[in-house]
Amino acid sequence: MFAPSQTILSPALAARKRAVDVQSRAPDVALAVETAAWKVYVPAYTAEMRVSYVKHRDAWDRLLARDEVTLCCFCNLTKFPLHCHRVLLGNLLAKCGAEYHGER
Repeated sequence: MFAPSQTILSPALAARKRAVDVQSRAPDVALAVETAAWKVYVPAYTAEMRVSYVKHRDAWDRLLARDEVTLCCFCNLTKFPLHCHRVLLGNLLAKCGAEYHGER
């Protein structure tokens, strides 16, 4: 309910793989590929989370009621900082009243 669907994740991961594959020889191309994919991914993930919020409100409320939450994922943020759904989710949770302290 908090993870992206395969519908939006698969194209994003494919673009990230293309970006990583060319990064060492064409960093500007890699950044362009990742940026273009991210511009599509962010609104799609946000839309999915809006649906999740309505459909799974009880789970959202339980998560928001916790004193502290650690969001995990397999993304490596060293290559493309902040390009991960856990960062987006952290910001969405903050809009719902949580305190977001960023990456640790």
